[in-house]
Amino acid sequence: TDMGGGQLYFTARSAKCGREHDEVSIKTAINDWSPIEAGIRDASYITCSMGVDVSAADLGLSISAVSMLLVAIAEENLEPRSLVLNGNNLGEAEAVADFMKVDRSVTRLILAGCNINGLGSEALAAALRVNATLEELWLNWNRITDVGAQALTAVLTVTTTLRILGLERNQITDVGARALAAALTGNTTLTRLLLGINQITGVGAQALAATLQVNATLEVLQLDENRITNVGAQALAAALNVNTKLTFLYLDANQITDAGARALADCWPVNTTLKTLYLQRNEITDVGAQALAAGLTVDATLKALDLQRNQITEVGVRALRNAWKQDHEHLYL
Repeated sequence: TDMGGGQLYFTARSAKCGREHDEVSIKTAINDWSPIEAGIRDASYITCSMGVDVSAADLGLSISAVSMLLVAIAEENLEPRSLVLNGNNLGEAEAVADFMKVDRSVTRLILAGCNINGLGSEALAAALRVNATLEELWLNWNRITDVGAQALTAVLTVTTTLRILGLERNQITDVGARALAAALTGNTTLTRLLLGINQITGVGAQALAATLQVNATLEVLQLDENRITNVGAQALAAALNVNTKLTFLYLDANQITDAGARALADCWPVNTTLKTLYLQRNEITDVGAQALAAGLTVDATLKALDLQRNQITEVGVRALRNAWKQDHEHLYL
């Protein structure tokens, strides 16, 4: 935050106790402060305890400003567990990549909305191939494209720590989805893959479904607001017949119709792990709703089903409510 008088304050919060009075300031004097183009001129002082969360989120910092912050963190041996830089301009992300090559403390890296391009994601991927501590990588709302997705596959094939990979809204197509799917075939650490708001069609979903048939680690797959259609839904349903790990599946806004809904319902008698299924904003009618209701009569695992904003009338609603074995709190119609 710009505190006035040319002073920019970054806050570092203790990860251990997280109380307000544990917050300290990383204060840096700058001249001619501008939310976009400011450069950090003089790191006047940094006071912080070991094992902290460092956040400089949504400050609109320039690449040079972020670079100076990371240098200060390294020089002061802050050893942050969480590094939050979302909302700043990182571009090709060289400063963050250089930092992560040598860092041995950060387990959670949040770089959402940082204008990171394909080259930036390649630089990060190269750094993370030698990083042995990162557990969460959030790259949502950037523009890494298929170039970045393909670069990150090199991380997925070697990592022994990465559990969460957030890639929402990154202009990723089937090319990137297929590359990620191939890398996950042998991955044993990733539990959450977030690919919402991209450009993945049924082809990419088929590749991910094939991976689910052999992957025994992934628990959450988010594909909302893509274009997987019935082709993708049917492939994923087939995978759920053999998958024994996936717990949450997000398929909102994917042009799925009754055929896709029927395929998903058909897997429920066999699948014993899926607990939450999101199907908001698709094209499911009473026919699909009745098929899902029939599947619910034999499914003992599903705990939450979201069908809001489809084309279901009172006929379908009644069938679903009659079949739902839980209370209606987690049946969203």
